[in-house]
Order: sequence, then structure tokens, then C-alpha cells
Amino acid sequence: MPQTLAVTGFFNRSASPKYAIPLERAKIVERSGKTLWDNSNRLEMWGWTGSASEDTMKKMAEQAVGLDVISPTWFVLENKEGKFEDTSSKEMVDWFHERGLEVHPLVQNQFDSSLTTAFLANANGQDQFIQSLVDRAASIGADGLNIDFESVNAKDRAAFTEFMRKLTSKAHAKKLEVSIDLMRGSISWNHLTAFDHEQLAKIVDTVIIMAYDQHWSGSTEAGSVSGLQWTEQGIQEFLSYGMSREQLILGMPFYIREWKLDSSGKVLENRALYTSAVSKLLSENEYTAVWDPEFNQYKIQYMKDGYTYVFWLEDQRTLEARLELAKEYRLGGAAAWRLGQEPASFWETIISNK
Repeated sequence: MPQTLAVTGFFNRSASPKYAIPLERAKIVERSGKTLWDNSNRLEMWGWTGSASEDTMKKMAEQAVGLDVISPTWFVLENKEGKFEDTSSKEMVDWFHERGLEVHPLVQNQFDSSLTTAFLANANGQDQFIQSLVDRAASIGADGLNIDFESVNAKDRAAFTEFMRKLTSKAHAKKLEVSIDLMRGSISWNHLTAFDHEQLAKIVDTVIIMAYDQHWSGSTEAGSVSGLQWTEQGIQEFLSYGMSREQLILGMPFYIREWKLDSSGKVLENRALYTSAVSKLLSENEYTAVWDPEFNQYKIQYMKDGYTYVFWLEDQRTLEARLELAKEYRLGGAAAWRLGQEPASFWETIISNK
């Protein structure tokens, strides 16, 4: 939330800027209501590590100049009794804090629907999981928890919502914030999924829209991982659930998906590539780049060994466009999946546009 400092008492005209400017999302307002300085619309930048390796995470954080919140992959549900794998480190939390980063460890369910159904049916297992999780997060000095439960059965919708309600209550008691990652999806069939966006938004502090995998590894048609129009429609749909703009974080891909096509244009296979690998790939192949208005991105195509390869470019241009969408809709921030996949130049774009 933005912090507002009244220019009275200690906070006079000379002291207020010195105090406020280093703060995140702060505003200096005179008693009359006139705003003297405003940093409250600044986007907060989140990033997932996808890793628990300390050396890897340090390299990620050192490159990510402009990052505000980091989410290490530290907690993984193991069984229905609530046991979880814990690779967290207080030393790493301290290291991140020394560099001005908030730490919101990722908590995931192995994307195992059967395991999750059994867990959500086990009240004692949930209680054990929640208490142990929040105790551990508090003991290492974490700032919050990022919940990434995926592939949850639709029949578990009410049970998952209640689980999030209990977890958030316990976390708040330990002064931990709670965020949840939710797929872009579609409002037309959201009621058929396990995720009750309207209720979850009332429970947690932050909702991160995973606005990627528009076309994914199982898609039979080639396309962008996150077309700009599709991304904007997702923001509009999430806001329509009643969540606040400040509560919503826009997830952005730091990867592309390359498609291999036969002579008839049929998809044979695909692979995910880091955006940092794109420059080398293009330097090794003769390619064409054509603007695709369907996705508002450049469509890259090249031939190799008799096959056609195609992907939709993620670069500084598309990154800036995503950040502009977040600012246009006055969202709380943006989040990158994932750190380490991007060229260093991405952070120059982020710093100048956040």
C-alpha cells in the first residue's frame, strides 16, 4: 500500500523528501491536500527463481537490478498428511534482505491432482501443513508465502478456497503476506475450475495472473505463449472478479515456444527456449520477421533440414508493452517467470519503465 506523509511537525518541506524518496510507493501531501511528490504508482517487480540452488539464485538476483520481490522454490507438498519438502535457508533470506529484496517463498503441490485431492480431504493434514509452513517461514524471516497449487480438480473448488482461508489466517497471525498464482484462464469457464477467483481475492493479499502459456507444450496449433491482446483481456477479466487493481500482479514470460512444422504446416513438436538464447538462435539461421497483428508480436520463421521453425518474439519491445499494460490498468506490479531465462538487457527496460 502507498505510504502518505503529511507535511506537518517532523515532516516539514525539507525533511519530507529525504524521508520519503527512498521508500517504495510513497507520497508527500500538504495539509491542504496538494501532492508534492508521488511514487505511489511505481510497479513492484516480482520474480520466481524456479530453483533452490543458492549459487543459481544469487546469480539471478545480481542480474535482476530493479527486482523488488523474489520467490525461491522452497516448499513442496509431499503427502496428504501435510508433510512437505523444505529447502529454505535463513542465510539466503538474510542475503536477499541485505540487497533490498522481499522474500516470498513459493509453495507448490507438485501439480499432482490426486495428491492434492487427498490432502484437501485431510483436515488434520492441512492443519499440520499450514502450521509447520507458517512457523518455518516466520522463523527464517520471510516476508510472505507465494502459493502455486496447479492441476487441482474442479471438484475441490470449495475445499481449496477453505484451505487458502485457513492458511492466510495463520500466515497473517505471523505477519506474513500471502500471494496466489492463478492461470490466465477465461471468465466463461472459470466457474468450472478449482479456483474461485472472487473468493480467493477476498482472502489473499496479492493475486498474480500467470498470463502465459496461451499456446503451451500440449497445443496442436502454433502460436504465441502470450499475445498482447490475450494478456490485456486477461487483466480485464481478473479485475471483473472484484479484485483491486493494486492487488493484481501481471505475470510475464521470460521464455518463448518454438514450433517445428512439416511441409503442410502441421505441428510436429515444440520446445520452450529462454529469451536469452534467442539472439544466438537468430545469428545461426537465416530468418524472416513479420509483424503479426493477431498477437502484436513479431513472428520469426526459418527453415532447417527441410522443416519450418516458427516462434513469436519476446524482446524489449514486448516486455515494455507488458509493463505499459500493467501501468495503464494501475496494477500493483509485474512478475517474471522466471529469473535466469532473460538477457541482462531486459532489466534495463524494466528499470526505465517500472
